[in-house]
Amino acid sequence: MSAQCPRKRRATAQALAREFGITVDGRSRQARALRRFRADLVAHVGGKPNAAQEALIASLCQLRLRLLALDQSFATRGAMTETESRHYRGWVSTFHAGLRELGLDAAPAPRRDIRDILADRAAGR
Repeated sequence: MSAQCPRKRRATAQALAREFGITVDGRSRQARALRRFRADLVAHVGGKPNAAQEALIASLCQLRLRLLALDQSFATRGAMTETESRHYRGWVSTFHAGLRELGLDAAPAPRRDIRDILADRAAGR
């Protein structure tokens, strides 16, 4: 009897949003902003996040989505309840901690290969 391993899927921000009951149409302004935010974070860590960074980025995208939804709700209603205020403050604090964990400084640019350096010298650049 052989046990099949379940196929691993990468957790995307959209999958997480669906899992937690936040629906985002992939064509909406929120979804575009979320994709841009995720792409910025991936670029910030050097373009190839490891598993821990990927999980943190997914969590930050989820928090960003929730914060944007609350911001929009507060803007239309003009007020927030005490419970909403506590949730908001907690999520903002967690969001900031996640950004700190990811790192405030961008990943260094990839080092150039010696062949590229020699080719630039030969070309007079």
